[in-house]
Amino acid sequence: ANIDEKGLYIIAKIIDDSAWEKVKSGVYKGFSIGGKKIAKVGDTITKMQLSEISLADRPSNPQTLFDLFKVESSQDQE
Repeated sequence: ANIDEKGLYIIAKIIDDSAWEKVKSGVYKGFSIGGKKIAKVGDTITKMQLSEISLADRPSNPQTLFDLFKVESSQDQE
């Protein structure tokens, strides 16, 4: 995970075949996160204790997006 000017950026490896198919087909549209708010400025949480990350079909924040990448293993290249 990384935080930049847009917010929290999460890199995840989806190993469950059924979940991965739902990501690729658009059923899962983003991540849902849970945790304890530690600091907030206006409507923006500036610090939190993150305790849960899950795939979601209707994430509460509609600006959450997926970037999909497929990495070839060294076994695939032989």
